[in-house]
Amino acid sequence: MRIIQVLETAALPFQKRLRELDAAALASKVGLSLVHASGTRLDPPTLDAERDRAIAHLYAAPGFSPGLLRRLPSAVVAETAPRRPRLPWLRGATPDVILGPPPDSLAPEAVSEAWFALSGKRTDRPAIGVFARSDAVREMIAGIRARIERFRSDVRWTILQRFPEPADMENLAIWLDPTPTDDHEGAIAEAMAAGRLVVATRTPANAQRLNDGEAGFLFPPADPNEAVHALLAALFKPEAGRPRLAATARHAERFRASARAERLLAIYEGLERR
Repeated sequence: MRIIQVLETAALPFQKRLRELDAAALASKVGLSLVHASGTRLDPPTLDAERDRAIAHLYAAPGFSPGLLRRLPSAVVAETAPRRPRLPWLRGATPDVILGPPPDSLAPEAVSEAWFALSGKRTDRPAIGVFARSDAVREMIAGIRARIERFRSDVRWTILQRFPEPADMENLAIWLDPTPTDDHEGAIAEAMAAGRLVVATRTPANAQRLNDGEAGFLFPPADPNEAVHALLAALFKPEAGRPRLAATARHAERFRASARAERLLAIYEGLERR
């Protein structure tokens, strides 16, 4: 089986991370090649010889050009849907399988094994980490932190200005994601794999990741008071935190790249049998 991974220039950061993980997990199971796409242009433009006997897996942002599909093999798996075509001859252009983003994705999220290696190294000190990825998130963090400091002066904060790396979580007990929408940059799957207790806004994707609060704490969007209550419970109420931490370890297994690879292989094989 031959899989052509097509990475579109405007692909979202989490899609680019998935592409790398998929390549590593699938390398021993299928033939792989990588092509870059910008609009409807491919680089390198080498698909003609293999397009009839390959499956394309397209990593592209929502609303990508449907014209790109005409440049790809006849079987296409896409992470997201293209925009609605304006030109009549493109109206039939659609991927064979659209995986979709969490929480409704046909293939699970995946994280590097480096995150799972941290699961036995959790600190008991009250330390919170968060990715301040926008001005709005930074404002939320400031409000939550100010409220926490009214009750406790011993809580340490790690506020990152970039997506976290495993080393960033080594000295953390709690991972916070206060973003009110599903932008898939909250590093919740990574934190769960690392064995960190997660406190996050209740969004559809977060509710799925945390199994509706069994494997972490969920609070209503844009509610800093409820976020503070959840953080204080996570930090200082072991009767609330321990069962959630145990559930975190169980549910994090679905984020292994091997689990996603098995699901992708089943999808590829279904297309190959057509």
